[in-house]
Amino acid sequence: MQPFYKAEAPHPTTLQAGQASSVNLGLFFSRFFSWTEFSTTASSYKDDKDRFLKQFYINGCGSQEQMNRAVLRQMLLNKQQPSRYAVMKSDWHWVSGMGNAHPLENGFSWHHTLSMPYLPGSSVKGLVRAYCEINGMAPARLKQWFGSESKDPSKNVTDNQAGELVFFDAIPCEKADILPDIMTPHTGDWQQEGGKGKTAPADWHDPIPVAFLVARNLTLLFSVAKASHATIADSEVDEVLELLEQALGFLGAGAKTATGYGAMSVSASGLKKAEQARDNRLADIGAAQVKHQAAVALGQMSENERVITLLQQDIADPSKNELVMAHIKTLVEQGEAQAWPLADRVKLVGMLKGSKYMEIKNKDKLKVRKAALSMLEQN
Repeated sequence: MQPFYKAEAPHPTTLQAGQASSVNLGLFFSRFFSWTEFSTTASSYKDDKDRFLKQFYINGCGSQEQMNRAVLRQMLLNKQQPSRYAVMKSDWHWVSGMGNAHPLENGFSWHHTLSMPYLPGSSVKGLVRAYCEINGMAPARLKQWFGSESKDPSKNVTDNQAGELVFFDAIPCEKADILPDIMTPHTGDWQQEGGKGKTAPADWHDPIPVAFLVARNLTLLFSVAKASHATIADSEVDEVLELLEQALGFLGAGAKTATGYGAMSVSASGLKKAEQARDNRLADIGAAQVKHQAAVALGQMSENERVITLLQQDIADPSKNELVMAHIKTLVEQGEAQAWPLADRVKLVGMLKGSKYMEIKNKDKLKVRKAALSMLEQN
């Protein structure tokens, strides 16, 4: 996924056909909004905003291959420490980072390398803490989990500390849809006055449409682990994950949760897919390690031992049958192995007696092979 400054000079102002799947949309959104040279009026600025946002009707945003790699790395990391994870999918529209600085007035949180919406670990931690406080968790436990008794410093009885839980960034697992959404606040003047002006917050004021980006069908991998200094039991990490799942369903994640955005539910299929990818990768790693160990062991053998070992491996492979049998015939029936030390000849005979070499229906050929093996065993 190449950055835009590499793809086009001096810089693009519009997405070209087919670019949505090959460029970093987060970089384009964050750095390449450009209004026209004479966009000095409110109406012309609004036109530029609309033109820019209309480019983000994107079904299936992101590179699935890159997301698979990121999820796999996270799953493998979780495997190495006491941690728990869940895959959650948005129930409706999802938005995060609206407070980020942006010329459109409403920002959006993009993962820097995946070019997809995500939720920073700090936001995940804040969400779980808010849900725990709503449900009346004791201050002592809040401090143990999150590092402080209260988010208000004036209410803390003891000094803050490092919390015993680690909340990872919630990263995307699958492609999601990106599209513009719109809100029509009627109380803009009252809000701009900070609620202290003369304008009443009433619905008879003219609404001012405000466009912003949202994600739809977003699937995220959430991970929680014990810190290295933690004293909490592993069962408490299970409890944290359950609270996280409840918080995502009850409070929602990201922005505009009070109006229904950000609610998420457990995705059993997404979790199964992520775990299967992890298990397949672990199996590949295990097979590669076995292969490496076998290669190291092979390198430490004598030349005769190496020949016996490779023959034993290849003789079971039907595709190598003709080549292997020709090699064995040279060693045994034509007497090449007679020059070997007795110990190596005995090993070769022992291997061949239990192999396909002796599985032959022709009695005359079988008799010849038995005689050849018998000769090898003699001092």
